[in-house]
Amino acid sequence: SSLNRHHLLPTAMEKDGDDSMMMDDEIYIEAEHGTLSDAGEYSYVGESARGNEAYLGDGGATVIYSFENLQAATYDVMIRIHDDGVHEDGSRDATFEIGTFTLPYEHTSENTDGWKWVSIGTVTLSEGTVNVTVTTNETTSAAFVMDAFKLVPVKS
Repeated sequence: SSLNRHHLLPTAMEKDGDDSMMMDDEIYIEAEHGTLSDAGEYSYVGESARGNEAYLGDGGATVIYSFENLQAATYDVMIRIHDDGVHEDGSRDATFEIGTFTLPYEHTSENTDGWKWVSIGTVTLSEGTVNVTVTTNETTSAAFVMDAFKLVPVKS
């Protein structure tokens, strides 16, 4: 099912679209592999002129992901977002629920000139199925737009 599609890169290093390196043990999930719920009129998961993305334009619009975590660890959560710099700070805010953790994405308006990786915090996950829910906080003139997210093991 689409809920279980993900990219786990446990050993190889690989480049993604913005030439940043995929490191060992990262969990990398493309935004279009989520399931949209409470979508409203201005939200979708799929293709646009920017590529495949999760576009959440309605307050409360939610996209859900699920993956198998192969290793209990603490991870830095990185999201790959798009912003045109036109809308005020906070207009693209979203909430990430990852396992038992809740992390806010607090939007700072900027022209990302394409996609940009942003860190939103850390989570500690056990082995097993992990559910990730991304919800827009409110309806504004701007949408939360995400291409992918990744969980990067925090090195001790």
